[in-house]
Amino acid sequence: MSDAIKLAELAKFKSGKARILLATPGGSYSFSDFMQESGRAG
Repeated sequence: MSDAIKLAELAKFKSGKARILLATPGGSYSFSDFMQESGRAG
């Protein structure tokens, strides 16, 4: 799989995950926490 495709899939996953987290109570905290986790993951 090419890097471009991997990045596109990752962006799609992140945006979908962000929408789910922001739809929950305390979403702002969950979202920032998720971004930190994804940052550490690579």
